[in-house]
Amino acid sequence: MAVESDFLAGLATVDTSLIASAPTDGIYFQKNDGAATVNCVIRAGGAQVGLSSGAFTLVAGTYYWLAIEIAMDSVANKGTVTFYVNGASVATLTNSSLPSGIMTPSVAFQTGDNTGTKFLDLDSIAADQQR
Repeated sequence: MAVESDFLAGLATVDTSLIASAPTDGIYFQKNDGAATVNCVIRAGGAQVGLSSGAFTLVAGTYYWLAIEIAMDSVANKGTVTFYVNGASVATLTNSSLPSGIMTPSVAFQTGDNTGTKFLDLDSIAADQQR
């Protein structure tokens, strides 16, 4: 994935411009244009309430096959969110404020470079809730 690309993958409120403007509520991985690092983000009520900056780094010109996962353990709207890449924990965020809005599995990709075709292949996406 090129440095001049953006992506967001995880759970977020429905929004047609997830990259241009952050979702109101969300728990997701995010890579910003011009950066090689991927952040782990939690947003609640329009505010960023959790961030692990630079959870992992991507190298330009390298093809990646990543299995990303987000696991949440919550009690009374407080909890711990753990972010995984290829089965290894890359960040754990503990928050007193978790998103309360309705979220959906979300993936967004945008190239910031016009010197070639950039792409993001998506094999599968799922969300599970324990009852």
